[in-house]
Amino acid sequence: MENPEETALDRAPMEVREKMNVFRMNEEFREEAAGLRFPQFMRKVGASFFSDEYIELKLDHLSPGFALKDKDVQIDFTNLDAEMARIDVEEGGDDQPRAWMLQGMDSSYFKERFNARPSHFRLVHCKGLTRQKLSKVNCINDRVLQEYIDRVVETMKEDQVSDFEQLPYPYVVKVESKVKELLAAHRTRSFDL
Repeated sequence: MENPEETALDRAPMEVREKMNVFRMNEEFREEAAGLRFPQFMRKVGASFFSDEYIELKLDHLSPGFALKDKDVQIDFTNLDAEMARIDVEEGGDDQPRAWMLQGMDSSYFKERFNARPSHFRLVHCKGLTRQKLSKVNCINDRVLQEYIDRVVETMKEDQVSDFEQLPYPYVVKVESKVKELLAAHRTRSFDL
């Protein structure tokens, strides 16, 4: 109440405020910036006792009706960077993590360890990693997501499945990109309606 022009920085906790980069606006631009008006998309929901007739349109409002069952599963897995790296964080000093690419015997050792498990378990584990990464997308049911991942794996060539089992993360990123691309296209169509 005493400070009506409280900024976002003023509302931040002290321990966070110390780590924030703050850039003040040049006085010569203050008046122009104050006059800027950004369009805000609204969604009509009808007035009720608890809400206004319009609410702010959010990305999640454009997601209903999105289904993976009928979506394309063609993903280009040919140009993947499937390298292994070792990461160490040393105590003391600057505590910065350092990474080294694994080569030769180190790389062979880890590949042998991965290959020691039966193929079925490796594939289930890799599919689980993919589902776990994509389960953060709230508008997709986990069961439907699992079915989509199964369909994607069915389209893979034998050598791609083997690579997926040994080094899943490049494949997980590709599948995640495809699902996000499909969702973005659906949201665009929903917005245009």
